[in-house]
Amino acid sequence: MATHVTFSKLPYDYIVPIFLGNSAQKKSYPGLTDQTGANIADKNHIYSELTALYWIWKNTDDDFVGLCHYRRFFDITESEIHRIMSKNQVILPRVQRLRWRVDQQFIRVHSQEIWNHVLDILYRKYPEYISLGKQIFSDNRLYRYNMFIAERTFAENYCSFVFNVLFELEQVLGPLPLDGYQQRYAGFVSERLLSLYILGNNIPKVETRIINEVGKDISQLKWKQIINNLYFRMVIKNGNHETAKHTAS
Repeated sequence: MATHVTFSKLPYDYIVPIFLGNSAQKKSYPGLTDQTGANIADKNHIYSELTALYWIWKNTDDDFVGLCHYRRFFDITESEIHRIMSKNQVILPRVQRLRWRVDQQFIRVHSQEIWNHVLDILYRKYPEYISLGKQIFSDNRLYRYNMFIAERTFAENYCSFVFNVLFELEQVLGPLPLDGYQQRYAGFVSERLLSLYILGNNIPKVETRIINEVGKDISQLKWKQIINNLYFRMVIKNGNHETAKHTAS
């Protein structure tokens, strides 16, 4: 569980918190942090929860691994996870249907320039995804939050793929004059890459609902989340009401 806050109780016992970011709390945090072992902790402002995924990839050897958030959890028991893993399926959040195509939505909410570089790097490194990318990015299905639970081989292969693209993207873009929300561009890009990887490779999957720390389905809290979203407040202030209504990362 990627987090920058501490918890007294978690929804399921199998969840292991890993503390991210530059919070002063991290220095005294008694559990795992993304600063140990092989890590990209200093890039959390760009990679967001992916600094936890990178840490899991490089510093663990568990048969099954996954990632959730301090405010978003898979509503699934450990026994159900084992049953699904025995069938070599990946557990994902329920797919979200965007108002626009995946590529158009990224450009509207984030950046045309970044998206152009993503496609250039992706198709140059992985030409087998050219036709798949055109097909999937022109659809409106998106697996959000960079959340999954999977067996080790999937995690190894996917992480190798996604960080290979993202590290070059970071190098090409260099420092960008973006606000705190938009600066996390790598996390937003990786949601699109995860969707491509899953759908383009026909990965067997099980979709499940996502709950918050008190067990409520977060889809029922969607409007509240949008209102509390920093980017939502920014675009409302600038009078861009159309974009403000549809800021799904």
